[in-house]
Amino acid sequence: EEIVHKLTKTIEDLSLKVEHAQENVILCQSNIMHMEESKDGDFNIEKSCLIDTMTLKESKYVIEKLYQRLLDKDLSVAQKECEVHK
Repeated sequence: EEIVHKLTKTIEDLSLKVEHAQENVILCQSNIMHMEESKDGDFNIEKSCLIDTMTLKESKYVIEKLYQRLLDKDLSVAQKECEVHK
């Protein structure tokens, strides 16, 4: 009976963690859709809300993606400049 109680408690804890993760995913998806809809870069996102709800893992992921995008854009600009000088 004690084992069943511990397992039930563990399942409840995991369920709460899954719900929290789903809420964060929904918030991130909403913010992504907001950014995609905004063509001119004028993002109407509550940045503090986004930052406050992000986990460390999510923050690292976003930073990595932004860094990669920056490198890709820099490479593209460098290639275009090289073509212009030829």
